[in-house]
Amino acid sequence: MSNEKYALQFSQIGVPYSPDHSIFATYYLKEGATDTYKRLKKAAQITQKACGKTDYKSVVICGVSFGQWVQWCKNSDLTIPKGFSDTSILDVSPPYKNTGGNFLFHIKSDRFIECQKLFDLIKAELLDITDRIDHTIGERLHDGRVYGGRLLHGVIRSVDPINVSARAIVGDEDIDHKGSCYAITQKFVHNWSKLDNMTEDEIENMIGRDKKCNIILNNDKGSHIKSVRVLNDDRYNIRLMGQAQPFGISQTGKGREKGVYVLAYAKSGQNINAALDGMRGKGHNQFKDRHLLISPSVGGNFWYIPSAEELKVKKDTETQHVTMNKFFAERSKNGYMFYNSKDYLYQIGMGKYDPKPGLSDRVIELLGINFSRWNETWYTYRTTPPLPHLEDYLRDKTDMSEKEIQKIMNSSVAIRKGLAIKYSLTGALIEPEYAEKADLFRLNSKEIIVGVMPALSLGTGTVVMRYLRQDEKIPAFLKNLNEFSAMGHNLPNHKTVLDNGIGKLIKDVENKLAKCPKSPNTREEKDTIDFYQSVIYSLEGVRDYSLKYAELALRIKNQLAESQVEERANLQSVHDRMKKLATEKPDTFIEAAQLVFTIHSTLHLIGEPVSIGRLDQYLNPFFEKDNISEQEAQEIIDCFWIKISEKVLYNRSHFDDHLTYGTGAVCYSAGNFPQGSAINQWVMQVTVGGYKANDAKDPEDACNDVTMMCLRSSRRLPLNAPCLSLRVHDAMPSKIIKEAAKCILSGGAHPILINDDALCEGFEKFNTPKETKVPLRSLRNFACDGCYEPLFEGQSEFAFSYVPALDALEKALNQGTMYMAAGPIHITGMKLSFQSKHCSEIESFDELLNIFYQHYYYAICSFYNMMLNGYGSLWEVCPSPYLSVLLDGCIESGRDLSNGGALYHLMSPMIQGLSNTINSLWAIKHMVFESKQAISTLPELLECLFCDWGYEMIEPFQDIYAGKDRADERAVRFKDMREHALGLPQFGFGHKEIDKFGAEIIKNLQTIVMDTFYPPGPDKEYQYPMLNMHKLQVKEFQELRKKLADTYGTPKKPFHILMLPGVGTFEEVVGLGLNNGASADGRRKGMPLESDFSATPSQQDLPVDHQYRDIFKALKSWTQYAITRGFTNAAPVDVNIREDFPEKDLVKVIEKFAKGKIGSNLITITCADPETFDEALQYPEKYDLIRVRMGGWSEFFVAMFPDIQQQHRRRPLFLPNKE
Repeated sequence: MSNEKYALQFSQIGVPYSPDHSIFATYYLKEGATDTYKRLKKAAQITQKACGKTDYKSVVICGVSFGQWVQWCKNSDLTIPKGFSDTSILDVSPPYKNTGGNFLFHIKSDRFIECQKLFDLIKAELLDITDRIDHTIGERLHDGRVYGGRLLHGVIRSVDPINVSARAIVGDEDIDHKGSCYAITQKFVHNWSKLDNMTEDEIENMIGRDKKCNIILNNDKGSHIKSVRVLNDDRYNIRLMGQAQPFGISQTGKGREKGVYVLAYAKSGQNINAALDGMRGKGHNQFKDRHLLISPSVGGNFWYIPSAEELKVKKDTETQHVTMNKFFAERSKNGYMFYNSKDYLYQIGMGKYDPKPGLSDRVIELLGINFSRWNETWYTYRTTPPLPHLEDYLRDKTDMSEKEIQKIMNSSVAIRKGLAIKYSLTGALIEPEYAEKADLFRLNSKEIIVGVMPALSLGTGTVVMRYLRQDEKIPAFLKNLNEFSAMGHNLPNHKTVLDNGIGKLIKDVENKLAKCPKSPNTREEKDTIDFYQSVIYSLEGVRDYSLKYAELALRIKNQLAESQVEERANLQSVHDRMKKLATEKPDTFIEAAQLVFTIHSTLHLIGEPVSIGRLDQYLNPFFEKDNISEQEAQEIIDCFWIKISEKVLYNRSHFDDHLTYGTGAVCYSAGNFPQGSAINQWVMQVTVGGYKANDAKDPEDACNDVTMMCLRSSRRLPLNAPCLSLRVHDAMPSKIIKEAAKCILSGGAHPILINDDALCEGFEKFNTPKETKVPLRSLRNFACDGCYEPLFEGQSEFAFSYVPALDALEKALNQGTMYMAAGPIHITGMKLSFQSKHCSEIESFDELLNIFYQHYYYAICSFYNMMLNGYGSLWEVCPSPYLSVLLDGCIESGRDLSNGGALYHLMSPMIQGLSNTINSLWAIKHMVFESKQAISTLPELLECLFCDWGYEMIEPFQDIYAGKDRADERAVRFKDMREHALGLPQFGFGHKEIDKFGAEIIKNLQTIVMDTFYPPGPDKEYQYPMLNMHKLQVKEFQELRKKLADTYGTPKKPFHILMLPGVGTFEEVVGLGLNNGASADGRRKGMPLESDFSATPSQQDLPVDHQYRDIFKALKSWTQYAITRGFTNAAPVDVNIREDFPEKDLVKVIEKFAKGKIGSNLITITCADPETFDEALQYPEKYDLIRVRMGGWSEFFVAMFPDIQQQHRRRPLFLPNKE
């Protein structure tokens, strides 16, 4: 924990205070004036006494010119502060001006009359030594706006004492001057003639903000807000604490200020110079900041602002006036949720909000740095450059001979992959030039968890060191694979490395390798040898990466002043810790947390985006045996959370696209997917709670102290990662449920809620074939893979692909053809399945259902064919040696996870559009086949869908020669049919009849999935002929299963695939909807699907309809056996609630879900008002902390593309009932 008093407490009272009124007074002393230091101190003391009578709503900040202070130092024991810098940048005019002066008084108050009184007091006190005074009256015009009321100024500044201290106040780095700071004054006068000749857009572009105060998102580097930004070594904006105010009235018109007086405080003169230089650019009237051409300076100077001690005045230990721009003063009224990072830091830092438990100073400072990094993405394009090819790296960066390099390049893919990992972690990724561009190797002196995550999300793709030879690239291409194809999406066994340490893991694998034959006789023996060697190379890379951070910590420590005692001690601890963890196992809580982060971050760095898993289960034993308080442990978890979340991207136009044809082969083959919806999907899940991983007859609750810490971190820290999943069950502790409710109300869409009883029973009863009995300890040890799919932690490999239900319905209606492409080119659409009956020949709804199931069967067969035939391809192109060592079974069997090494092999067909499909089938049944309710025929309905419910009357279904009137008349008919469809009951409202109907469809789809892969006995009969799978030809799948079992299995470790059906659109609700034509539930052509297995949103082309529903009644729609137990890869239901949802009712919702009385087996809850979304669209920065559930993670609403935002706005709102 941080025990240092932050630097602001040693400052003059009121440095960060920025009220409405001010006087900027520069004093020029008489030549030969004596005792000037003493006189300044007396003036400071007199004015502070006067300010105290106003409860410091009026303050005076006293400053002295650099030259004057240096003169005092010559004649006293005063010392020159380390932050003094060259001031010559002001001597070149324009754009700046140095008009000198000896003293500066920054007089500030909420009442101008008080400013005037203080000005007069100072003037009288210094009258006898004053030659002249230049003073400027600053006024708050137009509610803080400048340029004639156009633009709000002073938007970005630190808003809490800790971050003000970190950014603008001298601390222990210059202990003799702790509490002091530096300032720059410049008086900018507007040239209104030039401004009047500019358009409003040009003025906004010049500043970089529009009239609403929003950033202009363009690539104009000459705007003021971009020019003034300068990044420090830690890659965040050094940020001057500006307190600019307009002054005077221009003669060109009332309401126009004469100019803007800028006073900015900083931690050093060097920081001021950096900012001024960034604005000036090359100079010579071609300034980078165009604002300087319109508003040049007519005066100002550099100033030293002495500490309270140096002026012998009262320190700012209590008042700590820190002012936040009123623009950001918006937050939820529910007491937990914040809308923006500025207000969050202000409320926390000023003690106006207590998150219980409070945040440490360290956490607040590091969180402020995180927010700065996020905000920087509004302005700056962040990129990760490509890495060199392994062959080029060896040639350019090592002393290997060409012969040695070619020997490596002629070795196996596994060997080269291991070396690529090693050289990436120990060289390429952390070399200074590359690391600075990619922001990958840095360390802040306050950090206790160290390392850096890459700025690479699921949407952006990965950057890895390539290693394939030219002759290998085409064969890989034909498999849709390359070096970027590692899927990740898995759960390492962190306990393996926590129990052993990296050094022992290397030793164990070396022992395995030593037992291998020196001259392998078979391909399998050669593969095993190469696998073990690749693992060793990978672990050596991790070991040396840790040592590099140990060296970095020591290097930074040695650069710090001896007076920075706490920071130096912390860096020494980091050095010792990283050096130890490079080889040894952890002994303490912080060592264990650091090792988990090191493993996690390095896996992501080398292109394996994996999840974190059951953090509470493997960290709690370290907490129990460690001699630290719960408060200290909470700080460690908070810091872990902060490190995970560093790389948020707000500005979607700065999206850095690294995807290739082979990226992320989730089904052993890669391809394009709707990546734009995964901007900040980091694949970083933490799963807590649930049952203990044991074989006890009666399951035992696994919640512990770290479970609560994780929940508290997710509630108190407004982050989107790690995504927290909470496993709940019938005997869940009430304190955990209550904390989960608070966490959800904090607005992060955390935690995901997973029902243990449902999933564990589903695993045990439905998805364990006779050949492989998965023990209870493994079934109970599941965690989310990075989205939400439950996997057996550290024991399984996983692959999935989409098998959309809505596609099968389109094909059933349209003879195996997808009618999204219907029209003059493809006529009835894309032919993608067998040619079934024409719709005019379908005589009953049951017949239609049977055809629907038959097309789904064809789709499932295609899924199995692709998955089973593709298995093993990754081993030949993109093996995973580093991840494999952390998966049970791989080292024991001598096989990479891509080569069948893991203990369990999980595959999941993921169904999409299920709610749309159920609603569409229900609509068809009632609109076509119910004698008393039918309003159409199947052929007419199909033509209606071809023509997008009348909104696109296309050929050949509406002949152009028939004339516009006839087309319009038919369009009206089709639109009327849509209105009827939209008025029918929908799944997810608690409508018992359609819920029962939907459950039957789901059960039959699951039968197709499971019985195609695991053929039932001959005595099994189904209602629909299509479902009698044993009468169909599925022998080829059984033969493929046997082939895989023979290839990868052994008597001691048989190979069997476990099939886990699930429901999932993940983040791709908009992208997947583009594949489908209009659906019979009223959905338009190409419009979004529902998210996962949620209720369908209101229509994207119509005004937002929130579809309010009773949460307790509606969630019962999913509480059906086929859903809760049958979908063992989860059936997520995304729920939206208002911010004022009563906490006690939310606790009740979670309790009922935990007991299996409502919901599916997984629910997520987003907390945000519709009005909040509306405001966020208008003011992105003002609502930059609003997060919503996207597939398996939380996304910042303002970062999402517009179509995705609109889908979220239309999701149903669930309300508490009135009981």
